[in-house]
Amino acid sequence: MLIGRLVEGDDLEPALDKTYEVLEQYHYADETMAAIDKARQLAADLNASPCQETIEGLGEGWTGEEALAIAVYCSLVAKGNFDFGVRLAVNHGGDSDSTGAIAGKILGAMLGRKGIGEQWLMPLELRDIIEQVATDLIIGYRKGRDWWTRYPGY
Repeated sequence: MLIGRLVEGDDLEPALDKTYEVLEQYHYADETMAAIDKARQLAADLNASPCQETIEGLGEGWTGEEALAIAVYCSLVAKGNFDFGVRLAVNHGGDSDSTGAIAGKILGAMLGRKGIGEQWLMPLELRDIIEQVATDLIIGYRKGRDWWTRYPGY
């Protein structure tokens, strides 16, 4: 839901609001909503410095809720800076590859291709395929042979 809202053009705060509204419909989403709340509160705290110690207040990222909270926090405090947000998300002692991946997805969906520095894209394995899938995500399903060839069995 969050990534979908960002791809549709929502800013991060409204996308989080809409995601939260959907989560409220499910009784088993309490931990996820609490994690999002904590991340948003911490990001709004002007006395909290974006650093490893602050991130550790959200957990270590070993559970889905903690990883999401860290990624949301890093995306919020990054204020549109992909490099800063992803680096912050991976520089802690927990499950940093997961938190970095989630933060990268959030920031990438927010900023689009132009918001991601070439230093991140140049060494990317299978870059042409990843860019094609990203383009197709934006375009949406199209009938025809090209789509079937790229995604057989769809």
